[in-house]
Amino acid sequence: MKKSHGDDAQMHTLEGFGAAILLFLVLIFAVQATSITPLTSSAANQHVEAQLQFYGQDILAAMDYKESASDMTTLKRAIVTWNGTAHNWNGSAYVMNGNTNYRMDNLFTRTLSAILIPRSIAHNVEIGYLDSSTWNSTPRYMLKQCASTGTGGMLCSGIPSDNAVIVSRALVLHDQDVNTSLFYSNTGIGDLDNSSGFYNVVDVRLILWRM
Repeated sequence: MKKSHGDDAQMHTLEGFGAAILLFLVLIFAVQATSITPLTSSAANQHVEAQLQFYGQDILAAMDYKESASDMTTLKRAIVTWNGTAHNWNGSAYVMNGNTNYRMDNLFTRTLSAILIPRSIAHNVEIGYLDSSTWNSTPRYMLKQCASTGTGGMLCSGIPSDNAVIVSRALVLHDQDVNTSLFYSNTGIGDLDNSSGFYNVVDVRLILWRM
């Protein structure tokens, strides 16, 4: 029997979903194999910071993997579907600051909660980007940064300690990735070049520290 295009599309969708789940499981296995065990004095701090760096880099790398050129990575999908407001961990989910009825629930947040929360690792996710309003004059880097009130960033757990580590991942956004007018209205991240398919570059900053 000849396969239809619909059958092929369903197979590609299932393969993409399966690959994402497989990456999630591999990441869980990798961090389970490496525990954070403090040593003594400053050596303990260095050890913990090194492990946090390891966790952060692996999480962002795994979340930014894509199966083919046509796929959108889990990390990019989390960014382009973000409504622009901060979400705080309430003990069971990431809820919108000021509206606890709204939750951010996707593979990226589920990965963070599955890996970091059980290990008592606090974390913020902040978003940097280039300001479209100054791009043609004086390019300026903007940062959606978590404030002490739990607002400003994407995911906010509090004020990082002195031993916090920061890992980041740059993502290139194209017009086809976003609803350009809605995304700008929600996040303030605008289109740097209206004459091309290029939209903007975002810097996903994952900040980790021990609670």
